[in-house]
Amino acid sequence: MSKTLAIGDLHIEHENICKFRGGYTSSEQHDQFLLDVILKTCGKRDTLWLLGDCFFDDKCFEYIDTLTKHIGYVNLVVGNHDTDSK
Repeated sequence: MSKTLAIGDLHIEHENICKFRGGYTSSEQHDQFLLDVILKTCGKRDTLWLLGDCFFDDKCFEYIDTLTKHIGYVNLVVGNHDTDSK
């Protein structure tokens, strides 16, 4: 059976995320934790919606690539942080 799941405000590659979310010693640890949880929860037959403010860096493409290798469908709804340019 397939599932449809949604998650938002991941803040991947947000350098100061540890100031806002406790329990992490680095943004890399935070990002890896989120990736692990998503990959444990979603599978090849599932659809994942990423609901804005997910990425703060160009590494978003690597992250999405990893997700699409393990999850059936990955959709991104762009938020204000996702469109910021450096």
